[in-house]
Amino acid sequence: MSNPLLDAMRSAPRRTWLDKIAYASLHAAEAKFFPRPAAPLVTVELNVEKVDAYDTARVSLALQDATAKIGHLIQDPRTSTSQSRKQYREAAPLVPRGQIGNLLYFGFPEVAPPEGALFDERVQTLSERAVLDLFEILPESTDDDRALDAVLARHVTERAAISDLVSAVKETDTGLGMKFSAGDRVIAVSTLSHDQADVLETALSESNVDRKGEIVEGVLDGMRTSRRLFYLETENGPDISGALDEDKLAEVRDYIGERVVATLERTQVLHKSGKIGRRSYRLLDLQGVDSLFD
Repeated sequence: MSNPLLDAMRSAPRRTWLDKIAYASLHAAEAKFFPRPAAPLVTVELNVEKVDAYDTARVSLALQDATAKIGHLIQDPRTSTSQSRKQYREAAPLVPRGQIGNLLYFGFPEVAPPEGALFDERVQTLSERAVLDLFEILPESTDDDRALDAVLARHVTERAAISDLVSAVKETDTGLGMKFSAGDRVIAVSTLSHDQADVLETALSESNVDRKGEIVEGVLDGMRTSRRLFYLETENGPDISGALDEDKLAEVRDYIGERVVATLERTQVLHKSGKIGRRSYRLLDLQGVDSLFD
C-alpha cells in the first residue's frame, strides 16, 4: 500500500505562492492520514542534586561505549571484546538531543527505509537494538536482585559494557535511571543505582588466572641473564619474551641464534568485567629443530 499524498508532495511544484499553499495542504493532510511513529528517545536521569559538565560527559561517554560494545556483539556474536573501538562507535552511534537539569536525552541516526517499504516506515538502527539489549541486561529497578546477579553470567562483551556504566556511576557519585520511549509510549526502563554499582564493581573486579601450555617454534633471538629473560622470534605471530629458571640459563645460551621448539607456560589474568591482562610466558623446555629429527 502506497502513500499517495507523499507521492504528490514529492512531485508538487513550489515556485509560486499558490504552489506553496497547495504543498502546505498536502503536507497537513499527509501528516493527519499517514502519521509516522515517533522517533525513539533515551532519557537518562542522574540521581544527584547538582550536575556539572564532567558528570554529563562521563555518563554520556559510558553510555556510548556500552552501546558500541553491545552493537559489535550483535554484529558478530562469535567475538569477545572489552574495548570500545572507533569503528564500533561509528556503527552504533548515539545522537545527543539535549539536557535539562539532571536529564540527558539521546536519539538515534535516521536510516533510509528500504526501497518499496510501506509508508516510509522507520528502520530500527543497530544503536536502538544495542540500547534495548543493554536495558534488558541492567536491573529494571533498585530491588531487581535477580538481574543484578545474572550480570556475571553474561557474555564477556556484555559484562564489559556494564562495567563502563558502573565506572561512570562510581566516578560521578550518582545513580542512573534510564528510559527508552517513543512518543508517549515507554518501551523499556532500567536502573543502575549507586548501591547496585557498588555490588557490581566488587563482583566484576574479581579475576581468575588462566595458565596454559603452549608449544612455539621460532629463532631464539637472545637472553638477559641479569633478569633471566629469553627472546623468541616467531614466523607467523608476535615475538615472545618471558622468564626462565636459573637452571635453564646454560641450555638457552647454547641455542641462541638457532631455530628451536619451545614449550612455554602462558599466564593471563581474566577479569570478570571482560578485561584481559597481558600474556606472560615462562620457558619450560627447549629443543633444537634439527635434534627433533636425529
